[in-house]
Amino acid sequence: MAAMRQVTPFRVEVQSKIDLFASVLETLEKWLKVMSYWMSLVSVFMGGDIAKDMPVESKIFKTTDSQWRKIMERAAEQKNLIACCQNDLLVNSLPKLQEDLEICQKRLEGYLETKRGLFPRFYFCSNADLLKILSMGSDPHQVQDDFEKLFDAINRVTFDKTDRRKIMSIHQEFGGSHEDVDLEDPVKCGLEIEQWLCQLEAEMQKSMRAICQAGATECFSQPLLAFIAKYQS
Repeated sequence: MAAMRQVTPFRVEVQSKIDLFASVLETLEKWLKVMSYWMSLVSVFMGGDIAKDMPVESKIFKTTDSQWRKIMERAAEQKNLIACCQNDLLVNSLPKLQEDLEICQKRLEGYLETKRGLFPRFYFCSNADLLKILSMGSDPHQVQDDFEKLFDAINRVTFDKTDRRKIMSIHQEFGGSHEDVDLEDPVKCGLEIEQWLCQLEAEMQKSMRAICQAGATECFSQPLLAFIAKYQS
């Protein structure tokens, strides 16, 4: 409309609308950005092991979360986009909310990088998968479905029936078949997930090395089928 010749009598009103829509768009883009940050961080900082490891960031996020919920409650009551985007609470709060959430996001990325440095197999995981694993690391049974993301040949592990935090063997499935490898020394799952995963990795390698050595010793001392039945592929 602003580009039409006939706009002259309405130019002031049209320009006013252009400025209004530009302001609404700017606010809406900030709003969506904050929402994106909030959605990716709420499950991390509102519970789980990561929140305990990052108390300062968790406190920042909880303050931000409280303000965010007030904004959304007002928006739910108002329901009109233009009126919402002209609300002083929303307009004045969004920049601060975005700044605090970006701080939490940046420090969370640093935290993940630290964990990857302690257990490099975490580099095989996406950020989303790694966050899920770390947030449940204090309960090793919750990590069962994620072992195959960390190890090429471990789908699941078997825990001791008495001590439910002790891993006794590793399990792999392939091509409709499955194999179990008993660990030479059981791995005790502590509170820090990267520590007991490092122990599991070392014990897996040690156990497989022992199996290979035993197989090399016995491969010519028994029938082929018996040897195949006794040892893993």
